[in-house]
Amino acid sequence: MTPDPSSRGGRSTQRLLSTARGGLTATATLVTAVLGVVFLLIPSVRPLPRDKIEASLAVPTVESRVDLLEWARRQYPHDPRGELHKLLGHPYRASDAAAGMVVYVRLHAEGFKRRSIRLRARVYDARTRRPPENLDTDEIIPESGHLRIDAPSRASVQLLILDDFSRVPGRYLVRVEAYDDGGMLAYADSDTIKGP
Repeated sequence: MTPDPSSRGGRSTQRLLSTARGGLTATATLVTAVLGVVFLLIPSVRPLPRDKIEASLAVPTVESRVDLLEWARRQYPHDPRGELHKLLGHPYRASDAAAGMVVYVRLHAEGFKRRSIRLRARVYDARTRRPPENLDTDEIIPESGHLRIDAPSRASVQLLILDDFSRVPGRYLVRVEAYDDGGMLAYADSDTIKGP
């Protein structure tokens, strides 16, 4: 009895498919292992987890009567005068010197890689929780609260500088808000700041 030629072709096709399936499985396993090592060594190239996008803030402390250049030295230690030049639009001069109130903001962002988060600070009357009528304060350099997030997860401390209101009678708090193009992400209040 002679073997059926069609059954030989069927077996060779099955062998070919089995070999191809094994090759694809081995290739997928190798790619997965290599990507795992790359993501471990260089976390900034890891894709964004779209199921987890969040931000949290805390305001651990507020410090009054801090000079603008001293604030820049703390916020931008690598090049304080260069960063002030960018933010002010001209080189820092003695006439730019001003004492402000520095608000320390602890920020944790998850899932914002290649996106921006902005921080803004507002002063409220601690008793009424509304903006005070007798006090007009602003951020001295609002652009300093703009952060470009370059990793899937980032934790940092940012220093915002406000007009110093520590000598104004009353009880106040600073509310810091984190937001992006989609709206508000998080907010936090400072402890009560008591005037003289």
